[in-house]
Amino acid sequence: MFEIRDPELARSHLLHGLLVSRIAPMTGARLTQTLQWAKEVASQGEAVPPLGFIADVGGMMTSHRGGAFAAGLPVVAGLEHTLTRRYEDYVLGKFAADQSCQRAADSLLRYRGRQRDRAVAYFIGRLLERIQSAETQSAETQFVGTQLSPAVIDGLLKTPTVEVLRDAWDSVEQTGISSLVVGQLDQLVNAIQRVGDAVGPEDLFELESGTAIMPLGQRIALRQILQAADLLRSEIPPQRPRVSGRQYSVATQLQQEDQYPIGGFNSITNHGTFESLVRSELAYMDDSERPDLFDIKYARHELLYYSRDESLLLRRRMAFAFVLNPDLKIARVKDEQLPFQRIVLLLACLSVVVQQLTDWLGKDSLYFEFIWCSEEEEQQAGSPESERQLIEAIFREQIRLGTVSQRTLGIDQWQERVEELGRTSFCQAMLVSAGSGKVPETELPPQTTTVRIEKWEWDEWQQRLHQWLDQWCV
Repeated sequence: MFEIRDPELARSHLLHGLLVSRIAPMTGARLTQTLQWAKEVASQGEAVPPLGFIADVGGMMTSHRGGAFAAGLPVVAGLEHTLTRRYEDYVLGKFAADQSCQRAADSLLRYRGRQRDRAVAYFIGRLLERIQSAETQSAETQFVGTQLSPAVIDGLLKTPTVEVLRDAWDSVEQTGISSLVVGQLDQLVNAIQRVGDAVGPEDLFELESGTAIMPLGQRIALRQILQAADLLRSEIPPQRPRVSGRQYSVATQLQQEDQYPIGGFNSITNHGTFESLVRSELAYMDDSERPDLFDIKYARHELLYYSRDESLLLRRRMAFAFVLNPDLKIARVKDEQLPFQRIVLLLACLSVVVQQLTDWLGKDSLYFEFIWCSEEEEQQAGSPESERQLIEAIFREQIRLGTVSQRTLGIDQWQERVEELGRTSFCQAMLVSAGSGKVPETELPPQTTTVRIEKWEWDEWQQRLHQWLDQWCV
C-alpha cells in the first residue's frame, strides 16, 4: 500500500487517475458520482485505486452494463496506447463477461441514494481484496493501492466540476501522467488477468441480502453466524431421525391440518355444480321465452356433470416459537475454548434448526417466529436490535414468504402469543435465557422447553442442537 500524506500530492494523484477512464467521457455528473464512490472507499479504510478505474467499474455496475466503450476520447500524455488497449480488453472486458459481476450489478439496482454508493464502494473494496489475496499473485504483479485522507476527496467534491477537469488536463499536459498512476493501472491489468470470478459467493450474498451496507461489526457477526452454522450442520445426519411409536394421519376437525382437494374428474353424474357441468349440455339452451329443454332437464336432474375425486391432502400445521429473554445481551461474550461468542452460537443453532426442520418436515405447513422479550427500561441500552437485524439478514427470503417472522413483546405477553399459536396449530416453544431469570417461568404453556445459555463447550453445543432437532422433528 502506497500512502500519500501531502494534500497537494494526493490531489494531483487523484486528478491524474481521473483521466484513465475509458467507458464514457468524464462529464460533471459522472465526476461527482465517481468522487462520491471514491470517498466511500476511502472512508471504509480501503486503498483507493485510480479514479478512472472507480468510474469505469461503478459505471458498468450501475448503468453502463457492459456496452461498447466510448470512442474518440482525448489522448492522455504519457499513457501508452498498448496499456490502454490491455486495460479495455482484460479489465473492462472481464467485468462485461463475468457472470458474478452480472449478479452483483443486478443486486446494486436494489439500492438507492447513498446506500448504492456504499454498496459500490463495498464491491470495489472486495474486488481489490480478492485480487490482492490471489495465490497466483507475485510481489511484482500484485496491485498496490493508495492510502489517502478522505478530506482530499471531499475538497474535490466542493470544487466546481469544470475547474476540477480543467486542473486535471492542465496538470497532465505540463508534466505528463503520473508514473504512479501508470504503474497502478498496469498492476490492475496483470492482477485481474489471474483472478477467476471477480466477486466471491460470500460477497454476492452480502450484496443480495443487503448486509453489504451494514456496519463492519454486523457484517463480521453475520459471517461468523454463517460459519458456525456450517460447522454445526456438518455434524447433523442427512436423514430425518426415526420417530418412535406408530403414527397415523387421520382427518379431524382440529385446525392443525390444512386441507387441499386433490385428484381429477373420474366419472359423470347427474348431480354437481355449474363449474362441473358437461359443456355439451349447453346445446339444449335456446333464446325462446318459454322453458327450453335445458330448463326441463335441470328441473328433472337429468343434466350431466363431471364427478371429481374428493380425496384430501392433509398437512400438519406446525408453529415453532423462539422466545428470547432480554438478558441475552450478557451472552455477547466469547469463551476461551470456543471460536465464537455465545450469542453467535445461539443464532447459528437457531438458523440450523429452521433449515433442518424445513428440509425434514417440508411436507407440513411450517411457521417460525422469533419473539424478542423486552422491558421499557431496557429500550435504551443493550437492545437486541443488532441481533434482530442479523435474523432478518439470514432469513430474508423466508421472511418475504411469510414462513419466518419476528416480533417484540413484553415479558408478560409472550405466553399469550404462544397460546394463540397453539389454538391454530401444533405449537412448540423454546424459552432461551442467559440465566438471569427475568422472564417468568411458572405456568409455562404446553410444549415449552426452557434453555439457559451457559459456559458450554463445542461438543455440548452440538449435543443441545441434536436434542432440539430430535424433540421437534415429530
